[in-house]
Amino acid sequence: MSVDPLVHAFVASRVDYSNCVSRLAGAPKKTTDKLQRVLNAAARVVSNRGKFDRGLTQFRRHTLHWLDVADRIRFRLCVQVYKCQHSMAPGYHTEDVRSVVSDLQLVTLFLTS
Repeated sequence: MSVDPLVHAFVASRVDYSNCVSRLAGAPKKTTDKLQRVLNAAARVVSNRGKFDRGLTQFRRHTLHWLDVADRIRFRLCVQVYKCQHSMAPGYHTEDVRSVVSDLQLVTLFLTS
């Protein structure tokens, strides 16, 4: 049995957990750096590499398809907002997200740029 599914199930999925993402949205870099170190350690376990071996970031991004923690947080927030705007999210999420720019202003902004 491969280590990759186990590491993904126990580490990467916890970083993506929706409650965690909403709390980490404005978190200081110090906090996200700790999570990044956990993901890096998990990637080292999967790749069987040492702490100071080169190419871990490329392996994590291109082979494992794992985003950096800051990018994961940004991606998960965008997905949550998309679901709220398209009525695919639970009601308690949809109530918290409201459109800041009207559709007409968005079209005008798009055409002028």
